[in-house]
Amino acid sequence: MPVQGADNGRTQTTRFRWIQPPGFKSSQTWAIGHLYVGEECENMCSGHGRCSSGICKCDDGWTGGDCGESKSSLPTELRDSFTSEPSKNKYSLVAGGILSDLCGPLAS
Repeated sequence: MPVQGADNGRTQTTRFRWIQPPGFKSSQTWAIGHLYVGEECENMCSGHGRCSSGICKCDDGWTGGDCGESKSSLPTELRDSFTSEPSKNKYSLVAGGILSDLCGPLAS
């Protein structure tokens, strides 16, 4: 998979190769998630900023050398019985959640 390099990179194109482990069936589907290719910064800017010349440039609302400090207070706990539909008064965003009485792994 060729990927266009940055202007200051050593090459204009970098190639990555992913190899499946033995036992992989071609009928199985797969994906790659959370791949980061770039400069190295402390704690990868905690996921709340971008790295520029080894220094984190924090997103709005975040601060600190590694962008790991919120400028506003974050909740320290979550209390909910999850026995009724999510309330708009309690949650600003519900993404992909459904009400269910099933028990088991959420993801594998």
